Amino acid sequence: MINQKQAFYALENIYNLSESGISIVESISEVSKKIKDKDLKKAFENVVSLVEEGNLLWESFDKNKIFPHYVVSLIKIGEESGSLQENFKLALINEEKRFSLNNKIITVLTYPVFVLLTTFFVGLGIMWFVLPKLTESFLVLRVEIPIQTQILISIGNFFAKWGMIFVPAVVLFMLIAFYFLFFNKKTKFIGERIQLSTPLIKKIVISAESSRMGYMLGSLLNAGYPFTEALTLLKGVSDNHYYKEYYQKVIDLIDEGKTMDEVIKSIPETEMLFPDQVPAMIVFAEKSGSFLTVFQKIGIRYEKELYRLAKSIPSILEPAILIIVWFAVLGLAYSIIGPMYSLLKGL
Repeated sequence: MINQKQAFYALENIYNLSESGISIVESISEVSKKIKDKDLKKAFENVVSLVEEGNLLWESFDKNKIFPHYVVSLIKIGEESGSLQENFKLALINEEKRFSLNNKIITVLTYPVFVLLTTFFVGLGIMWFVLPKLTESFLVLRVEIPIQTQILISIGNFFAKWGMIFVPAVVLFMLIAFYFLFFNKKTKFIGERIQLSTPLIKKIVISAESSRMGYMLGSLLNAGYPFTEALTLLKGVSDNHYYKEYYQKVIDLIDEGKTMDEVIKSIPETEMLFPDQVPAMIVFAEKSGSFLTVFQKIGIRYEKELYRLAKSIPSILEPAILIIVWFAVLGLAYSIIGPMYSLLKGL
């Protein structure tokens, strides 16, 4: 398994060496000698060997699966057009932006995920360890028990009897569900659909993808790539099933001779996948011939929006979590006080 972050640093070092006048293949050979990751080191050594045997550089990278497909495509185009150095730089810029955006998404989601998981496990701990003890106390009192306390006792009895099986089963189920929803290639489209249907997370995904699209298309158009070719490379960058499908539909409709205005109106998913302003900006860019400028603005604008979301999430979640905790504590207190009140009345 290739470590993508290490591969990015290697790509950066290869480019820096080649800038000093060393050939790309010699740069790869030099960089591979200093790589500590065994899998990555072996992959780069294989690339050098394949090139020395007469294979093209892009074919050698493709066989060893070091970089994402779009990076290999950039290397292929650069090798065929004689602009390999420029395309290495372009690949480096886009990989840097990809890692930057992914880190921002992780930063945005870390706090809410941590708080929600902590709340869940604290609640689970109370039900597993505290409620069974309370159940024993209520049974000893032998007083009239209100309905809310009876429910509490039933939960306590359940966890006292089945807690050792139920809690690990719940945790295991959550881990398996998380894997199939967000990591398994065949099923993660379900998790991506859930993300696009959850209000706050939807904003994060849309802002991140809009920023990625803006930066990627802006840099590719600036390098002289045709629009459909740039879209094909963008499709290779996106990890989201729905965005990949969307970009392919756009490419197909453009190949049919449709304008961007017609394309956007023809694809109903546009409203779900992008903010309202983005389609309007793209249509304006086509009419004014300012695609490059507009896509660069989209990249900058939605990267800022991602930062804004990162700052606003704690202030949005904290009140909601406090309300949930307040209701949980109130329910627990009410269930405990009820039997005690009955006991005092009986004295």
